[in-house]
Amino acid sequence: MTTKTSRDLNTEKNAELVSRQIPNLNLPYQAEWNLAKEKKFEETIIFVHHFGGDKRSVLRHARLLNEMGFDCVRFNLKFNKTEAPHRIPLSGDFKIGLRRSWSDQIQDLLNLISGKKIIYSFSMPGAAAIQAISQRHAYQVSGLVCDGGPFLQVISSTWRLYEKAYKIENIILRGILTALSLTMWGTNFKGEMKTYFSLIPAGFKILSIRSGKDHLVPPSAIDELFRLAENLNVEVLFLPEADHLEGLKKFANIYTPRVQAFLTSIATPI
Repeated sequence: MTTKTSRDLNTEKNAELVSRQIPNLNLPYQAEWNLAKEKKFEETIIFVHHFGGDKRSVLRHARLLNEMGFDCVRFNLKFNKTEAPHRIPLSGDFKIGLRRSWSDQIQDLLNLISGKKIIYSFSMPGAAAIQAISQRHAYQVSGLVCDGGPFLQVISSTWRLYEKAYKIENIILRGILTALSLTMWGTNFKGEMKTYFSLIPAGFKILSIRSGKDHLVPPSAIDELFRLAENLNVEVLFLPEADHLEGLKKFANIYTPRVQAFLTSIATPI
């Protein structure tokens, strides 16, 4: 029996993309397509992984959505690790900030992937997804799923990130890392988010997923941010026993049907 190599699998995958007439086969940012065996909806799902993760972090979700009939794209965010960056994160208009740089990446993919899209984001990078959607006034974007963020109470949540996720015991070092992260994130976050929400068409649908036992991001921090989205249709999925971003992994019986109901309600059947 011959074992297929990664090169063989990539060749087969590309052949399938060609046969399905998928344009822009080679997307930037190490993007990968995950195609549904039976495509049921026009929309392509673009996944935006959490800070500290990469495109592999959302593979479980991509496979689930493939089963639902959605084609998916996963990619790597720049500046996605807790380490000193080798360059300053700048947006296309030369503004400093991680969310602005990430928004540019998302915009690039929204422009390169043809047809309608849905964005599925995780934790704080969801703010960049909202910015990207706003800047195009939701053109060709049918909806947004935000799992575990974005959120306000940024200082305390960033502090908990270094304390609980990265186990930085030294308080002084933790304070320095928190301050550096907030600087890299960019200024006037709350004010800009309120503006971005206001530029998205009224009634645009968002599913906001919050976890009751989230050790990094309390549900109140997420709720505080989405209270700025007065013109939008924000649905909430609250998982009382879940920790940060573990909804699908540990509570699939609740998570899956609610996500499927939301996505199929905003997607366009083929």
